[in-house]
Amino acid sequence: MQHHRNAALKGDSIAARKLLLPAFEPLLWLLGSTTGGYTAYLCAALSLRLYTTSMSELVVECFYAGRQFVFVLVLVLMLQKSVSLRALARAAVISFILASYTVPIAWYMTTHGTSDAFYIAISTARALLLLLYTFVLVRPPERASKRTLREYCLFAYVYYALMFAYNHCFHVGAIETAFAITYTDLLVGSLCPLFIWRVLKADTAHWRGLGRRAVGLQALFRLKNGSQQHFMSEHTSSRGLHVMIELHHKHIIDFAYLELQRKIGVGSSAVVLQGLLRSKVPVAVKVYTPALFDDETVSAFSQEAALGASLHHPNIVRFYGMCVSPPTIGLVSELCQSSLEDVMLTSAQLRNQQPSTRQQMLLNVAYMLDCSRAVAYLHSFSPPFLHRDLKPANFLVDADNCVKLTDFGESRSLPKAAASCDPRRSATTGRTPLLGLAQVQMNGLSFVASPLSVSMSPSPTALPPTPKMTVCGTIDYMAPEIINGCSGRTFYGEAADVYSLAITLWDVLHPGCEKFPGLESSNPMRVLEKVAGGLRPELPSDDVALHPNLCAVIASAWQTDPNARPMKVSGSEDSGVLATKLLSEEVSSEFEEFDSAVVDILIREDDFTAT
Repeated sequence: MQHHRNAALKGDSIAARKLLLPAFEPLLWLLGSTTGGYTAYLCAALSLRLYTTSMSELVVECFYAGRQFVFVLVLVLMLQKSVSLRALARAAVISFILASYTVPIAWYMTTHGTSDAFYIAISTARALLLLLYTFVLVRPPERASKRTLREYCLFAYVYYALMFAYNHCFHVGAIETAFAITYTDLLVGSLCPLFIWRVLKADTAHWRGLGRRAVGLQALFRLKNGSQQHFMSEHTSSRGLHVMIELHHKHIIDFAYLELQRKIGVGSSAVVLQGLLRSKVPVAVKVYTPALFDDETVSAFSQEAALGASLHHPNIVRFYGMCVSPPTIGLVSELCQSSLEDVMLTSAQLRNQQPSTRQQMLLNVAYMLDCSRAVAYLHSFSPPFLHRDLKPANFLVDADNCVKLTDFGESRSLPKAAASCDPRRSATTGRTPLLGLAQVQMNGLSFVASPLSVSMSPSPTALPPTPKMTVCGTIDYMAPEIINGCSGRTFYGEAADVYSLAITLWDVLHPGCEKFPGLESSNPMRVLEKVAGGLRPELPSDDVALHPNLCAVIASAWQTDPNARPMKVSGSEDSGVLATKLLSEEVSSEFEEFDSAVVDILIREDDFTAT
């Protein structure tokens, strides 16, 4: 198996079709060394005639503990979230405790108790272990298969029943019957490797995405292309997936705790479903079902889960945990009513029917403040997080009309050491630029942006050994410094997010309007050239619905020079957020004749410092 394990981890398809997952090799070594050690001891004891007539009760209990360790180890491992070495170590420690807790009882009773008291105490103590088998029988874990786990538990029940029977016969003096039952129990116990093999085989199918439960989930989460097939590499099913599970073990949620209700969104590699967590918490489950489930997929998913778990803010969608059932993995988060994009479409329809009201203006500014707070929070970390895909579709609106940022699949953290890798560090702000690849996916083609021109070409494969990122953004929201990258490479920082935020704020104020009338519909790729040349969406000066300071904030945030955009001041507060705070005060004073409850929407959470 060692040979096939090394071959499978290197991608050998023949080795990958072996019956057991290569990751189970350490478990088999542990089981083999345990049984081998006991066998060697028995052989030595027989040859040395250590036990000529009888064994002490304490020695018998030690042999019993060894048998129980082999029995419960596999079952305890099935209760772990993965088959990593750390999970195996935990299972081994727990199994050792469960198997040997009767040894101190046997020692105490042989020293201080009578034979009848010893029999009652040991029988009761051994029977307590049946609670584990009962629990697994009633509520089998979501690994392997329910059938094989229940078969294993029933096998253990038969073994224990025979053991209790021959112990009782020995206790009452029915020696011949006791030996007959003992031999029967030994024959039943010899079937243990068969049941262990069946459980491990079923668990192998589970981690390779071939189990009945995995197939059922794939059918439930199937994307629009009903014939899509999913493939998982052996290295991922045997190692990469379990590393991710161990890394996020505190946030693992079993699919059994989720009541999936209906599909609410479909993407290129994910589907979003509405559901209930533990029958009471409304949640959204973003399920990834990629065609190729490899280490890169696991890494991307792990990064998004880690970022979601570390962000806690009123304007960030709350993260509950992650679900794993290979090849299906999902993120469980707070359920919102709709996206900001949907709200804008509804607002555009209402705008066509009646003029915009001051109340709608107040609500729009409240949306803008929420968006600004979310971005300021991301940038408040050290090093700051970049979302890299800010747009209305990635802002959600909850039942209280609070806007929350979501979808951190493209987010990255600025490296602290980036400045030492490249001399072109910003001299005016001291912020560290980041090397990235400006790449946009459209209609299945890869468009790489170069200065003032766009050409269809393969993405560069050899880049200098400097910090780099791939930007899979949306054209309308892409910052000029990303578009102007030389040969597809560019340096950017938080200012790129600020630019995308400014375009998003413009969308909020102009729902349903084209940013560049006629340009986007004729040739969408020309937008990149025009934006790099300084073209921006129009901010009409004669629009009475737009407050002057509102236009000033947006115009300052989408300037061509990244250093001129509102960023951090005094090392603690975000000037863009401070500007929106000042704006909220001015607009509130202008609209003070309105009901104070409406104004409170605008000025809630008076402290907008980046926390």
